[in-house]
Amino acid sequence: MYKNKSDPARLRLAAVLAVGVFMSGRAIEAQGATAHLNVGGGVRALGLGQAYSAIAEDSQTIYFNPAGLANLSSFQISGMGSPQKLDQTAWSMDFGFPFKEVGGFGFGTTGLQIKDIITRDLEFDLPKTVSSLESVLILGYGHKLRKNLSVGLTGQYTYHRFFGLSAHANGYALNLGLHYRPHQLKKLSLGVVGQNLLGKRFWSTGRHESLSFLGRVGASYNLFPWLLANTETELGNRRVRGHGGVELRYGRLAVRGGANHNQFTAGFGIFMPAAGRKLQFDYAAALEFRELHDVHRVGLSFSF
Repeated sequence: MYKNKSDPARLRLAAVLAVGVFMSGRAIEAQGATAHLNVGGGVRALGLGQAYSAIAEDSQTIYFNPAGLANLSSFQISGMGSPQKLDQTAWSMDFGFPFKEVGGFGFGTTGLQIKDIITRDLEFDLPKTVSSLESVLILGYGHKLRKNLSVGLTGQYTYHRFFGLSAHANGYALNLGLHYRPHQLKKLSLGVVGQNLLGKRFWSTGRHESLSFLGRVGASYNLFPWLLANTETELGNRRVRGHGGVELRYGRLAVRGGANHNQFTAGFGIFMPAAGRKLQFDYAAALEFRELHDVHRVGLSFSF
């Protein structure tokens, strides 16, 4: 039994945070990132093992390398949904706007909701159920310094709330990216990204924390017109992680497979013309054999 009953609200918040962080950590680990801020949205990237910083060719690049916004050739919009185990649901939506003389702009949002978290004020109190919602809003801009070199920046605002409690948190961070295509190797693309620059999070309890810096270095190479290979190294949180994936295209079908650190990932995409525009359906899965905690994502993308 707890002997100190002077601050039950603080004890209740600590219990919910412990459970919420544990459950969020399991979901995030299954998606191959160290925090929800770094998971990113979209579907194609997951099928490629989250090795996406060097691809930089669609609106989903706002989550992985903002420099890719400068490479957009049309207006794009995409959305993703991901129901998961342990009463968790993740989602994302993003937009990309190309401007030939200025660069490219983008907006994205991701969310992770966890329901039915059981907590108590004190050890022998009746349990109560609360839920957690963490969301991220991202604004980004990409600009071409040269024909084959672009730079990009995103600013993101985070909001984390526990429904059933008064606890909540707000935060911010910056992400900076570079994208380069060597003249001598036109089929090769390189990406370098720094995430969570100057990142901070402030809790309603008065506690504040710094967001861990994460660096990504990636390469993408078109081995053949129908085969794309990607690799990426992730540096942060005192560890190094590897990511990689391949994409095989045949007509309107794309089949993907990859490795996200210690996970196997796979997926596919179907390209469908719609009134002269491009509609794309994507599915991806990350398979965690040791913990049997798989992640499935479905999404739609539309280009104007």
